[in-house]
Amino acid sequence: MKKASIISLLLLSFSCTDLQETPFSEQQIKSYYTTDETLLKALVPAYSKLRNYTWAYWNLVQVSSNETAITSLHVFDYTGTLFKHDFFAKDGNMEDCWNWLYEGVAASNNALYVYNQLDKKPSKFIAEARLLRAFYYYILMDTFGNVPLITKSPIPDDVRQVTRKELFNFCEKEIIESINDLPEGGLNTYGRVDKDVAYAILAKIYLNAEAYTGQSKWQECINVLDKVKSRALSIDYFDNFKIHNETSKEIIFPIVFSSKIDLGWPNNNFYMRTLHYNQLAVSPWNGFCTIADVYDSFEENDYRKSVLWEGVQYSNLTWPKKSTKGVPLKDRPGNPLTFTKGISLFANAEYNGIRVPKYEPDVNAPAGQAENDYIIFRYSDVLLMKAEALFRLGKTSEALIYINQIRERAKIKPIQTLKLNDILTERQHEFFWEAFARQDLIRFGLFNEPNSVRTKKSASYKTLFPIPQSALEQNLNFRQNVGY
Repeated sequence: MKKASIISLLLLSFSCTDLQETPFSEQQIKSYYTTDETLLKALVPAYSKLRNYTWAYWNLVQVSSNETAITSLHVFDYTGTLFKHDFFAKDGNMEDCWNWLYEGVAASNNALYVYNQLDKKPSKFIAEARLLRAFYYYILMDTFGNVPLITKSPIPDDVRQVTRKELFNFCEKEIIESINDLPEGGLNTYGRVDKDVAYAILAKIYLNAEAYTGQSKWQECINVLDKVKSRALSIDYFDNFKIHNETSKEIIFPIVFSSKIDLGWPNNNFYMRTLHYNQLAVSPWNGFCTIADVYDSFEENDYRKSVLWEGVQYSNLTWPKKSTKGVPLKDRPGNPLTFTKGISLFANAEYNGIRVPKYEPDVNAPAGQAENDYIIFRYSDVLLMKAEALFRLGKTSEALIYINQIRERAKIKPIQTLKLNDILTERQHEFFWEAFARQDLIRFGLFNEPNSVRTKKSASYKTLFPIPQSALEQNLNFRQNVGY
């Protein structure tokens, strides 16, 4: 485990470094925050909050996309609302994501409060805090759109709700102004934000600029992506998702997890969400699955399809390809445990749904506390973002080069001609289960379209989630998103 320093600091996240609970005087700040180690302690809560990306955010955007359904409704009641695009302001899923994001904003603002009290301003740490805050606001812009902009700690009385376009301008400015003070990208900065992370976030907001502002920024996206030089594709696709994935040169922005130190909820529990109760001794939760449309869209020999598990399941667990050895398993009622493509919204057997253990199951770890680090951005996304931006500018032959680099690693034949929808398909196959599907579908104008399980088209305004009712009640001047 190569990330002991950041992990050990994470354990201190809610002690003396939480300024909301233990406010320091200006003199205490100046006398305590004098070394890189103590300066980082002020920033650790903002890093710690990233872990909820894998729960409050991931669940919201995955289940509302066309990639993920949940067949065990007695475990999590997401499918009946999020999957059908029945979004409403009092939904706890909306509130959980909103609260998490503003906790991340607050933690970033707290760190900036500390740094701004110091006589010698620590420019690198200030840049880290501003970039993390911009990341949280990028997610707020993407999910809720028109939100309160809070840039100070403690929170001032005159908080203003800004438009999505204003928030775009804020994020762009914060990232650009921070880049020069960030370290160069590479494994030496693993677990911390660096220039490559900044470029990746900036590229994402440019890639989706038309949805955010009404104006495309394809060339700006390409210009930023060209600056990511310290990463490369891993040789094996699944090296990015194995238990010890921290050595992958492809990873740009990870969320650090540990099976040895309990960092508190949420841990990396992806294998627990998807595997059946009887597939591991720790009894996974069963039910998170993908739908037939996604499974059937893969070419049969696509290496990435290995981890979409259909059919009979056996006792000798292997990964990424499902096991064919051992005793055939049964579900709890005694039926053969044979994962099927067919699911419904309301009536499912325990074996319904194709399972997706995208991250290698950490079978020796405590239940739901895996060692794999979660990846927010990786280098293959740089290549596919560049391919899309080039294609949309009419540079099809250049775009095709990047598409076929990805296909070569996936062990499938290169394509000779390229259409826009081919890019979306390639993104779906490369990034399934990585929380990009909703954003990609919105950009391609397909988010509201029906599929084999959700059979009705949803209203166009649902490309934004509703602002939680609790947030509106805190400030009567805030306005709900259109349509809700």
